[in-house]
Amino acid sequence: MQTNLRILLVEDDEDFRSRVEASLGVYNCVEAASSIAQTRALIAKKQFDLIILDKTLTDGDGTALLPELRREMPEVVIIILTADRNYGHVKQYMDMGADDYVAKSEVTISDLLLRIPVALRHADNDRIISRIIEVTKKALKHEIVGNAPSTAKLREEIQGFRGSQSNVLITGESGTGKELIAQRLHAIDKPGVRPFVAVNCSAIHENLIESELFGHKKGSFTDAIDDKKGLFELAHGGDLFLDEVAELPLTAQAKLLRVLQDGEVRRVGGDKPISVNVRVIAATNKSLEQLIQKGQFRADVFYRLNVLRFKTEPLRSRMEDIPDLAKCFVFQFGGVKATIADEAVALLQGYQWPGNIRELRNCIERAYHFARQRKIPRIEARDIVMDGETTAEPFQTGLVRLSIPTELSALTPQSYEKFMADAERHYLRQAIEICQGDSLKTAAKLGVGRSTIFKKMRELKLTRAKIEESLARRDLTN
Repeated sequence: MQTNLRILLVEDDEDFRSRVEASLGVYNCVEAASSIAQTRALIAKKQFDLIILDKTLTDGDGTALLPELRREMPEVVIIILTADRNYGHVKQYMDMGADDYVAKSEVTISDLLLRIPVALRHADNDRIISRIIEVTKKALKHEIVGNAPSTAKLREEIQGFRGSQSNVLITGESGTGKELIAQRLHAIDKPGVRPFVAVNCSAIHENLIESELFGHKKGSFTDAIDDKKGLFELAHGGDLFLDEVAELPLTAQAKLLRVLQDGEVRRVGGDKPISVNVRVIAATNKSLEQLIQKGQFRADVFYRLNVLRFKTEPLRSRMEDIPDLAKCFVFQFGGVKATIADEAVALLQGYQWPGNIRELRNCIERAYHFARQRKIPRIEARDIVMDGETTAEPFQTGLVRLSIPTELSALTPQSYEKFMADAERHYLRQAIEICQGDSLKTAAKLGVGRSTIFKKMRELKLTRAKIEESLARRDLTN
């Protein structure tokens, strides 16, 4: 495995140590110690770029090593792991030579992945700063971020399947991170050694599915100019991720069953079985049980896949995850200097996200683009535009996006007047849409005269045709 960063992890909790190693070891060379004695033995023989040091170890206080580490490796970056949230104590650790600290919690690994590049920047370690940022970005791709109870439970369940070779079925809405779960399941077991092959079953032409999955022999059909290994052969010894597995035609399902049962594939046009050792991780946003009843999916294939099962929760049911996800995406797009304002995060939490995490990621990418145009890597509320909005008409049904002042200089009578006018404009437009363009009904519900509604409709340039078109678009997205 290619070494990007030499990391020493000093931690006596075996389970936590193995999870940190799995996260960072995908792209780095990670060595571990569980005691002060083991740490001294390692630093006497090797050099490290980064040391993650637990404060409480079996044979003493880990922070006692700080002066020694600083003396032996002046350039190393040291991050302390501690359950102590007393800032006075933390300041002492920093004075002793630590560059940063991470408080232990249920999201310690996520916090650690975000803090590593920050610690390197503060340590002014130009030698590896650009490299660690890229490494951390890659590591975050395999980390399930968020504080919601369902997210924490998902992380625990995935970790509990370490070492399992049973097939997995992942269900849930589009954009909820089904492939991320598959990648995480793969990453916790010998990453970089076992292959991970992913395929979207809906993206392959029906006539080519069997060739793609199982391979073909030269001359077996017109375009078969050479022998070709299928995806199962390429994934031998590792994991094959079948995304949108419900889209497989019944003929391909029959051959898939044979592989799941016997561990053998037969190439198109071939007459010899080929043994493969592959864990299949399948994902779908459809109900396979309903497809079985309709005769569109084989029950025997379903039972072979449905050994271990995960169901992803839509983002709207775990809104507590949005701040962490937003900051994670901001880091991925902008690096350690990019930030997002609290007002922008609050705005994100006020939206229902029908496109789930994928839509949130697109929104953050778009917002960061707007922030960069201002030459400031800070996303503000004015940069947030949901899918379907345009800068000419910044309005989304169910969401009010207004310019809220964040600085003293922005507080003026004119800005207050504009804010109130915009708020009324958005409110009335939403009310008119809710009432299906019925001005009399809208006036009665709001307790204003019908002439006021007509006046506002003219100001907003709202006709019944436009309202019906807007309602139709909203119905299609629901």
